[in-house]
Amino acid sequence: MTKTKRTGNTGLTRGMQDAQRDTLDQAQKATGQKNPTKAGQYYRKSYLLTLDLIDTVQSAADENKVGISEFVRWALAYVAEGVKAGTIEIPTVEKQSRKIQF
Repeated sequence: MTKTKRTGNTGLTRGMQDAQRDTLDQAQKATGQKNPTKAGQYYRKSYLLTLDLIDTVQSAADENKVGISEFVRWALAYVAEGVKAGTIEIPTVEKQSRKIQF
């Protein structure tokens, strides 16, 4: 990974580097390779997003001069770490369970 000097939120850059490092570690464990290729570091996944969220992600990535995938990897790693640490709570709505009667 080449290092570039970025202005703005340096925590964003550090977080993205940490997410990339974690992804590399996971790829190495999953593939058994010590130095997987760049393509071997990442796996394609699809998620359903609203148009507003897509626009927000695009704008945030553009403002921080990073790619969309890099931004999404950083954001997911940041939120997942916060949830794990208990500093971020996922808003949930309790659903009533329904029983089917025959």
